[in-house]
Amino acid sequence: MRIGVLRERKPDETRVALTPREVAVLAGRGHTVDVEPGAGVAAGYPDAAFVRAGATLSPKAQILAACRLLLKVKAPLPEEYEDYAPHHILMTFLHFDENIDPACLARLVSRGFLGIACEAVRVSGRAPILEPMSRLTGHLFAQRAIELCTRHSGRLAPGLDPALGQVGALLIGTGEVGLSVLQVWRALRLRLTVLANRDRDAVNAEANHRFGTRDRDYLPADEVTFLRMDVTDPARTQAALAAALSSVAIVVNAAVRRSSLPRDRLAHLITRPMLAALAPGSIVCDATACDRDLIETCVSSPDLSAVETIDGIIHYSPDHIPALVPGTASDLYAAALLPFALALAEKGVAGALRPGTPLHGAIACGAGRLTDIRSAARKNLLASPIDTALAAWSADAGERGMAPSPPLLVTPGPVATSKAVRAAMALDRSAAEPGMIEALRQMQAQVGALVRMDAAYAVIPVPGSATQANEMVLRALPPPGAAVLIVTNGAYGDWLAHLCATMGRPHHVLRTPPLEPIRPERIARALEDDPAISHVAVVHVETSSGRLNPLPEIASLCRRLGRGLIVDAVASAAIVPLDVAHDRPEALVLSSNKGLQGPPGLAWVVAERAALERGRGFAASASLDLFDQHQHVERTGTFRFTPPTHVLCGVHAALEELAAEGFAARTARYGENWGAAAAILSGAGFPPLLRLPDAAPIVVTVALPEDGLAPAAVTEAMANRGYVLVPGRLAVPRTVRLGCIGALTPADTARAAAALAEVLRSGPIIA
Repeated sequence: MRIGVLRERKPDETRVALTPREVAVLAGRGHTVDVEPGAGVAAGYPDAAFVRAGATLSPKAQILAACRLLLKVKAPLPEEYEDYAPHHILMTFLHFDENIDPACLARLVSRGFLGIACEAVRVSGRAPILEPMSRLTGHLFAQRAIELCTRHSGRLAPGLDPALGQVGALLIGTGEVGLSVLQVWRALRLRLTVLANRDRDAVNAEANHRFGTRDRDYLPADEVTFLRMDVTDPARTQAALAAALSSVAIVVNAAVRRSSLPRDRLAHLITRPMLAALAPGSIVCDATACDRDLIETCVSSPDLSAVETIDGIIHYSPDHIPALVPGTASDLYAAALLPFALALAEKGVAGALRPGTPLHGAIACGAGRLTDIRSAARKNLLASPIDTALAAWSADAGERGMAPSPPLLVTPGPVATSKAVRAAMALDRSAAEPGMIEALRQMQAQVGALVRMDAAYAVIPVPGSATQANEMVLRALPPPGAAVLIVTNGAYGDWLAHLCATMGRPHHVLRTPPLEPIRPERIARALEDDPAISHVAVVHVETSSGRLNPLPEIASLCRRLGRGLIVDAVASAAIVPLDVAHDRPEALVLSSNKGLQGPPGLAWVVAERAALERGRGFAASASLDLFDQHQHVERTGTFRFTPPTHVLCGVHAALEELAAEGFAARTARYGENWGAAAAILSGAGFPPLLRLPDAAPIVVTVALPEDGLAPAAVTEAMANRGYVLVPGRLAVPRTVRLGCIGALTPADTARAAAALAEVLRSGPIIA
């Protein structure tokens, strides 16, 4: 499993989820670890240390695209929510039950990722990831409270020298945080009052277990005032606290509200009016990050240095105080996190998250479902069973995961198709049945609308590939003996020339270097020089590079000079706008397996009816007679010969999907797909050879390093990672194309681009 370590964005958050020590363990066991640059600098771990440990420094976008398991320290901020996608597993302190707004929580959960709350991981009843941070939190609050007391009250808090006096301090709660506060304050001999929800003996037993001592009394009656929380009569406990406040200068709350003390029975243990019992400059801290809860006036802050004065009392309640000591905190957190990251990486989701495992109960969300029951109750949101959410997430991640099965097509054709298209192809149909005749009629209308044709044109279905359709057009429209000018700047333009040569059609080739645009003025000169040229044939979008050629200008030129225009629009239909009614080509060739997002096996010719009539009898072929095919479809509503009916069903479903998505939305998605892939490849040092708008968003074409991988090796390496590339038909030698069309999302192309970047950086391969 590929693991990503993200840099924290929360203000003052200086920790990092893994240190180089843990990275070395993971890398040593064959796992790929990507670390965002700068992630560990504040904790004392420069980027170079991670690289030496075996990590790859990767930008955030590449980590999000390439890594399934993401490791952080704190929950995502609202501005980070869009970073997360259904294929992600996020392990971090989520703390959904704290101060996150219900609307924000719902928005974050809706991203669909699988969230594992580190605070909820349990092993034999203990919290192995949370406890080290809780202990550190207690130590730091105890220390900071003393520092603030010295600064603001003018009194020395520790009582190590009896001649210097003692300061009183109140501790609420004796869990992991509270015991750390108790340990520090007892060592510094503060005069203590302790409120606990268990008796003195139970607190002492836990403290001895925690600190490795035996039979030590941490709460001696002559030195510590001990109060027991009475949940049956909370007002009595509150009164005892009110009496104790007059003798203390420091208050630290380390307790969280339990269900046994609902708000309607006691809104706050310490209310704002009770603060009047404290001397001015006294310190009140809440270590729980639960705003206005047990202490009415305490509100947590992301600022580690922020203090607030309320009624003369200094309040200090940062919500991530371990970040004050990022080196210590990161070491503790990373060491605690490592076994569970390893479990996920090596056992997979099925093994590491099965019921009864430490991580199963820590699943806080998945597939857009909130599973944290306590948080759902506090936020008035619905909660789903963990296993329901996990099953839904697993199904979704399996469909769109890091290594798609079957492999994901990231080619410019054939393209990845949707479930609906694949399901439609499972039907056994006859092309002659009324339902299929009607479906063909609908498809013809949809293709005609897509290319904006008028009544002067007909849509002719052609079973087979676009090559077959192009040959039919080249046979049908130019008169016998007339020449065709093939205008080319890539492999698919060259293929048109090959078709002419094979069928004996006179032709001239006007070649432009690959990646460069076709110049209409060169076409004009060629046509003016040779009146025997009856037609111009051009590829609108050159699939071998992605180059978008200037079709409107070429069409205008052909109309002005009285030449017919044949357009290979295979890679432009449903990708860039087409306007047949305006451009008036004699023929436009489309294919089902590119922008239409259908299966291969069906092509379309949009042809001018008058041109078809003029070309009657030109074909000199039975199976490749475009006029005859047109006449038969018009007359019968079906094909001359048995067509690939399963393909027809798939294309029908694909065209219905296009209608539902809309042309504008589809082209926008393709643009986003292209942008996501281009950004990652550029960031990895492999910029596209062509950029939008010079290219159409069908492929990102990048050059291979001269001393790097061979194209065949790149294709093989990508296949091993679950992505299929097209190795041939390249515009420029030693380039590779990553397809951006088909039933893909920006996340899909970003993941594929990240995999490609990894392959290209992996070193020379001889092939």
